[in-house]
Amino acid sequence: MDRQNYLDKKVKSLLTCLSALFLESFKLIILAGLLTYSIFGRPSHSLRTVD
Repeated sequence: MDRQNYLDKKVKSLLTCLSALFLESFKLIILAGLLTYSIFGRPSHSLRTVD
């Protein structure tokens, strides 16, 4: 029973770590996508000054 409890804790901590990593990489991908879109997506707007 003790060993099963230990494995459960290991799996839970591993899943928590993986989900945190996934969320961080997801945020980075979104930020990179927004940055790329703002630079390359609308070249006419970025070159022209706002009236």
